[in-house]
Amino acid sequence: MKRTLLDIKRTTDVTTKAIAERARLPIADVFVVETGGFSSRETAQRVILAFNQLSGMRVMLDDIKINSRATSNGWSY
Repeated sequence: MKRTLLDIKRTTDVTTKAIAERARLPIADVFVVETGGFSSRETAQRVILAFNQLSGMRVMLDDIKINSRATSNGWSY
């Protein structure tokens, strides 16, 4: 079973606020991704990239539990 990004983040000192600032996203959008909520692929990728930069970890989108939201280009995951 996949873990949420929040579960993974709890093993680090990285904060939701720091991720939001690095990703240039609202804290609420970051929290949705962290908890596995519905998110666009683009938003989820920005959050993962920011988390990886801040933590030094290499988490991939496929590694975490997240619900997809259909986007205009048809992506889902």
